[in-house]
Amino acid sequence: MNLHKSVAAAAALLTTGTSFAAVTITYDIQALRDQNGIAQNGLVYALIASDSTNSLASSTDLAGATLSEGEIIGGKFQIFEVGTTAEALGNPGNATGTVAGLTLGSGDGALIQGNSWGIYWFEGLSQGGQILNGTRYGMFTSTALDPSSGGEIGTIFPTDGTLNANVFYFDTDNFGGVSPSDFTASLTVNAVPEPSTALLAFAGLAIPVMRRRRRD
Repeated sequence: MNLHKSVAAAAALLTTGTSFAAVTITYDIQALRDQNGIAQNGLVYALIASDSTNSLASSTDLAGATLSEGEIIGGKFQIFEVGTTAEALGNPGNATGTVAGLTLGSGDGALIQGNSWGIYWFEGLSQGGQILNGTRYGMFTSTALDPSSGGEIGTIFPTDGTLNANVFYFDTDNFGGVSPSDFTASLTVNAVPEPSTALLAFAGLAIPVMRRRRRD
């Protein structure tokens, strides 16, 4: 390599920065269903990364978020793909696509190598819309392969530089190994913490009060 080519290569490295940390994920997940267990076209779905502790967004986290690519829910969970289910080979409810050039990183809001992601789908919402309290939704994630579907990796972020990671999950109605119930919108967005969480928070506030009373 001559001097000019060396300089050009160095300049490319400086401008691209993290180019060698990019990965591509091809996904095919079928068939996503509404709360009644019926596979539906037109359901908006989002691929959402876990946070730095490898925890996925809960029903409480989702409330108020916007269904847009690049949105970071609560400063912790990045939406890295948004789409709409469509028919494929005569079968409704398919979520398919390729997400190229994903840059891996670290910390909350990043796509972290080896961490999980999940596919979330919502009833009655559109791309770019806000996730409202009470919205019905479903979520699927798995670190295990579905051998019947032929995928190469679970719903986890692959090694830096992976050219293409195939993530395939089909339900038993589509000759796969996933139960249709796992692809059903059986959850509800809940802006209010679960009662147990609220009770714990209340207990935490009550203890200092009790201590002050004892001192008095």
